Amino acid sequence: MSAAYDVDTRDLTLFARNATAAEPIVLDEMTRAMEASTRIVMGEARSLVRVRTGETQRRIGQTVRRVGPGVEGEIRSAAPWSRWLEHGRGAVYPVRAKVLRWVSPGGSVVFSRRSRPAAARPFMRPALGNTRAQVRSEFARVGGRVWARWGRG
Repeated sequence: MSAAYDVDTRDLTLFARNATAAEPIVLDEMTRAMEASTRIVMGEARSLVRVRTGETQRRIGQTVRRVGPGVEGEIRSAAPWSRWLEHGRGAVYPVRAKVLRWVSPGGSVVFSRRSRPAAARPFMRPALGNTRAQVRSEFARVGGRVWARWGRG
């Protein structure tokens, strides 16, 4: 389970190619902005996920890597149940047995011929929407930081 969106940085990349010694500065600042942006989105996703044990929150992480002339950031949840939290799931029926068995949150053992569908409780998609302005603001500052560093030579 991961979430992503694009930020258009073509103008900065074009500037970097045409300006002497600017390309590593642009790439460094874009990486810095992507790291800050993914931390912002990751924090929001962690705050939106419903907490029972905290395991889902702990499994939300981020990676930033340089890909060709650009930078790619990813926020993901390594919890196997994240897909069901984000999108919901249908009823569950036993496959190799006559009944399902699980332990309820209260600690009692439950036997049933099926479990009911689980409604979606999204956290990744809302996190992207809630932080869009902050991410854009982070990348808007890249140009100024590049100009300041390039001007110092």
